Amino acid sequence: MVWRTASGTARPTGERVARLYGVLRPHLDERQRRLLLGAEAIRLGRGGIKAVAGATEGVFQKSIFAGCGAEMILAWVAVT
Repeated sequence: MVWRTASGTARPTGERVARLYGVLRPHLDERQRRLLLGAEAIRLGRGGIKAVAGATEGVFQKSIFAGCGAEMILAWVAVT
């Protein structure tokens, strides 16, 4: 989901990732959490890391960035 500021600029929200993370978190190890959140940040595009960090409350942007590794980015590009 994307919301627009008063100037019309689009910004991603993390509603989907908040729900997904809430359901899956107890079943994932740390690496899997980083990969999931990194993939969601990539899916959201520009501003995704900040949106995911805000939606997950307590997960550092640095951890989400780590989940956005080169392998994940290349895999995402191949799918789209």
